[in-house]
Amino acid sequence: MLLLQVSVKVTLLNFFVTQEGLEEQLLGQVVTKERPDLAEMKNHLTVSNANMKRELKEIESQILHLLSKAQVSVL
Repeated sequence: MLLLQVSVKVTLLNFFVTQEGLEEQLLGQVVTKERPDLAEMKNHLTVSNANMKRELKEIESQILHLLSKAQVSVL
């Protein structure tokens, strides 16, 4: 799970070199100071989103695996 969190954060870092990315980073700093509860909620939602994406990929893979093993044509 730690690797997934690092992956999400590294992906976000790619956008920090743009003007928009820098604005997002600054806004994040301000929100962290002014409303730490919102910053924590954002972090929780980011991790939750990454977990759901991982789960979706696993389910898709499982469905494809079951379809490939099916003896009957599903078409």
